[in-house]
Amino acid sequence: YWQAKRGENEFTAGFFAWWESPRHTLAFKSEREKDELLETVASHSLVDKYGNEEVERGLYNLTPEQLNWRRWYIRNKCQGRLIKPLDYFKQEMPGNDEEAFVSTSGSVFETNIVRLQEKRSVEPIFRGGLRYEDETKKRVKLYSDPNGELRLWEYPDTEPFENEFCAGVDTMQGGKGTGDPHSLHIMNRRYKPPRIVAAWHGFTQTTGAFTENLYMLHLYFKRDIMYYIERAGWGVSIINEALAKGNMRLMYDREEFRRTKKMQPEIVGCNTTGEYKNILISDLRDAISDVRFECFDKDFWLECLIFIFYSSYLNASGERRFKMGTIRKASKSGQRTFDDRVIDMALTWKCHEIMNIGWSCRESSKNEPEWAKKRRQDKEKELSWMAT
Repeated sequence: YWQAKRGENEFTAGFFAWWESPRHTLAFKSEREKDELLETVASHSLVDKYGNEEVERGLYNLTPEQLNWRRWYIRNKCQGRLIKPLDYFKQEMPGNDEEAFVSTSGSVFETNIVRLQEKRSVEPIFRGGLRYEDETKKRVKLYSDPNGELRLWEYPDTEPFENEFCAGVDTMQGGKGTGDPHSLHIMNRRYKPPRIVAAWHGFTQTTGAFTENLYMLHLYFKRDIMYYIERAGWGVSIINEALAKGNMRLMYDREEFRRTKKMQPEIVGCNTTGEYKNILISDLRDAISDVRFECFDKDFWLECLIFIFYSSYLNASGERRFKMGTIRKASKSGQRTFDDRVIDMALTWKCHEIMNIGWSCRESSKNEPEWAKKRRQDKEKELSWMAT
């Protein structure tokens, strides 16, 4: 199908979405019933039962009668299945071809929201890299390169603003051509909701070369990026080199520092393996479903589409846990796809949450709906980290 859609074979790709059928509408019994449906769509009060209908409506320009039919189908045709009613609806009544194939593969993220965000993506206003202005290495400047690792959707302003930026860093594992690249997204926390304004994605020959890029980004973004660095792969070496520079802001386990009184590499950054990886991805999934941040990076959203649950296991307590990764990574097909953008975004979002506890950025949630406020408060209770 995908080869036909790209014109790579002699077949013609065809897809017919449920909302394209004139039969898939259901009239209301009264105007009051219609008003009640629209009110619950806007308030998200039935989001657990019917999904984010506001996103569905915007994505496909659905009428209230089509939403009414969708609810009827979920209530009457999707119950008592081996999979969740919403997943069964997507399987039997897909809204687009990506959903038809991805949703049945156990997609981690809500496909419709990801597709909507992917459509809203825009090209960066700058692509290239950073270099030092002189040998003092105190100032940096941009240089253009159509294949550069750095992409900007917004230039930083000169006005000082405390704790403005944070960035999760997924470090390179393996070598170029065999492993996944370094990846990071920089979030501007001044916006409400916060917004991704820059991304760096690529390979380096040494850990030192990547640490230099982190330092130059630190200088360019007003010395105000809080980095949350993955400890796997090259991460420990990069953390050691960042600590040696002495003036980069790194997220660390504050309770462990209070206990040992030492800034050791072991308490800096984040271990993204095992149970904690599941927590990171779960939090990112909630943030994406609730549209808690803005991101215009199309590559990130496309990676979300192929990020799936691909197996399960029992932990030491006998609880079932799931392994996650990109489709081709899970299938071991030999085709190279990576999950580095998803992991670094999960770290970026977690860094933002942690920083919220350390200082009063909670005003960003003044106008959020009650259902989102409760979920945020529940997440904050789970956090035991602090930022400095």
